[in-house]
Amino acid sequence: MAEAARTLSEVPGALHLRTLQSINDISSDQSNTIVFTVPLEIMQAFTGFLKKKE
Repeated sequence: MAEAARTLSEVPGALHLRTLQSINDISSDQSNTIVFTVPLEIMQAFTGFLKKKE
């Protein structure tokens, strides 16, 4: 477990890829529901980005 944690912390994007892999594994069974949360800060960043484009 410690080695896996080190690998995930050392490689940029590794945690994101692992999360996507887990979602893919879960989604193969149609009886599961996936709830994907988005932090409020990310939503605020997108709002600011869209305002700058206008």
